[in-house]
Amino acid sequence: MKFYFVILVFSLIAFVSCVPSEVEPLYSKYEPILIKRSIADQMIKTTQPKSITKTGKFYVYKNYIFLAEENVGYHIYDNTNISSPIDIGFIEVFNSTDISILNNVIYTNQGTDMLVLDATNIKDIQLVKRLENVSAEITPDNLVLMPKYLYKRPQNTITYSWKLIEENKNL
Repeated sequence: MKFYFVILVFSLIAFVSCVPSEVEPLYSKYEPILIKRSIADQMIKTTQPKSITKTGKFYVYKNYIFLAEENVGYHIYDNTNISSPIDIGFIEVFNSTDISILNNVIYTNQGTDMLVLDATNIKDIQLVKRLENVSAEITPDNLVLMPKYLYKRPQNTITYSWKLIEENKNL
């Protein structure tokens, strides 16, 4: 019995000595870069093909493949010949991450807003409508912000991007 008691005491001492020391939490401070929605509307356009840097999801519609360039827009490929798709253009939509298409209408997000784009002429996409504030605010580097840290944007603006002010500071 004494043997078990000694083992128990040593086990407790070993367990207590393994408790990690407190680590001070770090934070980074960001500042939103805002843009007026009217300016953002003018920036939505179809351009010449661009080189791919960071791809995201892809979407197939009719003979086209739309390949997301995360937070930048969508590469458009003519997939009529499936063995050799042709890069035919790029749709510039900053802060976009998802796309859906139905009846020549593209639905995509831009930050908190949902955009409705006319794709009747695939080489000349046109903005039809903007539904404002239908999704969550984009965050810096995909960090989760607690509600008390969210900010109030001025009316008729959206977050274009985030500027890092301070990185990895102790609280």
